[in-house]
Amino acid sequence: MNEKDFFDRYFELLKNTKESHELDTLHDALILWFGENFLFLDPDVLPERIIEDKHAEGVDAVFIDQTDYKLLFIQARTVESFDNTTSNF
Repeated sequence: MNEKDFFDRYFELLKNTKESHELDTLHDALILWFGENFLFLDPDVLPERIIEDKHAEGVDAVFIDQTDYKLLFIQARTVESFDNTTSNF
């Protein structure tokens, strides 16, 4: 699969996640998708873990692992255009 096809699939996945969970941004969709698919958390409770404060010092979400008693701080970044995938942060 070429990079453009991968990005198109990724972008569509985020759009579907955003719509199905009624999220405000693709950024929030990325956090929810990550929490559900990599941390195996319940997607219904993930939106309340997303931090909307612009002064959060780069923390975008906080997840609590109640089994291992861990706090997971998430920082996420995505782009809305394939052309921007090679841009520096």
